Amino acid sequence: MGYEFKIRVSLTAEEKKQLTEIFHQKSSYSPGLRTQGNRSYEFMDSGTQSEMPNTIVEFEEYGIYVCQNLSSEVWTDLTNIKEWLLNHQKHFEVEEI
Repeated sequence: MGYEFKIRVSLTAEEKKQLTEIFHQKSSYSPGLRTQGNRSYEFMDSGTQSEMPNTIVEFEEYGIYVCQNLSSEVWTDLTNIKEWLLNHQKHFEVEEI
């Protein structure tokens, strides 16, 4: 298991859709599985030797779940998400699980 984080943020369905579109634009994106009814979004760099994705993201009740398998930094591979949150003036808190 990697480093797990909760990004506590209030998101509307439209905002989740906008973030999903950002996920799809990343070259390292691959569709994830559904877990407990939630869609996971997986990101794996082409040079990765492991079958496990570098980063897994899911929308949850509290906001966004992130699992980083290669880094202890929540925003690794996700700076565009942080920028979106800041640009849309979304208050968020990061909690390591």
